[in-house]
Amino acid sequence: MRRDGLAALALIGVLAASRAFALDLPSGAELISEQIAPDRYQLPIAAFDGERVPTERIEGLVTRQIWRFPRSSHGTFRVLSALRDDFTARGFEEVFLCRATVCGGYDFRFGIDLARPPEMIVNLQDFRYVALRHSDGRVASALASRSGNTVYLQLITAAPMDAVPRAEVAAPDQIGPMPDGAIARAIAAEGHAALDDLTFETGSTALGPGPFASLTELAALMAADRALRVVLVGHTDWVGSLDANVALSRARADAVRARLIRDHGVAPDRIMARGVGYLAPRASNETDAGRMRNRRVEAVLERAP
Repeated sequence: MRRDGLAALALIGVLAASRAFALDLPSGAELISEQIAPDRYQLPIAAFDGERVPTERIEGLVTRQIWRFPRSSHGTFRVLSALRDDFTARGFEEVFLCRATVCGGYDFRFGIDLARPPEMIVNLQDFRYVALRHSDGRVASALASRSGNTVYLQLITAAPMDAVPRAEVAAPDQIGPMPDGAIARAIAAEGHAALDDLTFETGSTALGPGPFASLTELAALMAADRALRVVLVGHTDWVGSLDANVALSRARADAVRARLIRDHGVAPDRIMARGVGYLAPRASNETDAGRMRNRRVEAVLERAP
């Protein structure tokens, strides 16, 4: 791999605030799009002042996500409050919070960095915005808006390159032989492997602190063959509705993807996340032990063309 490619992997390895967390969003959340790249971001820090929206410039690794809550009973207040609480619990402080006309209405909406329709639809009469900052220099902003019975959420985080440690990325001549552990054996035999040391509780999207041997081995496997791509597939037990479990399983897969990017230096474009809910059980859902086995994330490897 070229040195500039290694540098790019190292940049991606920087902790992006939104991807560092398994976000505890209200049920039904669907990740519509995500971009992670070194960039500049103008963080809105106040309402439209009659001439412009005051901003603070951040340079570093910027993550942009669009989430959607279709057929949702959640209002913008609940969605944004849950997100704000999630970030403040991890050391972020609120910088600015506003709603619709208080923000500046039309002038605020068109004066900030915001995705275009149809990904992000903003109802000028019903949107809320919050900006947060961490003492280490990371920032986050979120705008939630309701259109019809769907809530749209844009989440942007920016992490200065010196804010957090970079992931270690091995040079090609430092990569060892193909690992010969349980993950490698399962993939060689069946084309997929369950990451059975990961821990999720019923209804939770949070991945335990680890470290997890399965992720270490999977990352080593991918480092040894850089043509490999991974699809992470989340599975749940059958507690709850199908729609809720599909969303939950996707969120769990997203959490694993984030950990591989953050802690193991795997490039984001080599990992996808999907969720199938309880549609592919490997044990009976009638027992506690079976339900525990069904709450899992599997890695399915595909060789890039």
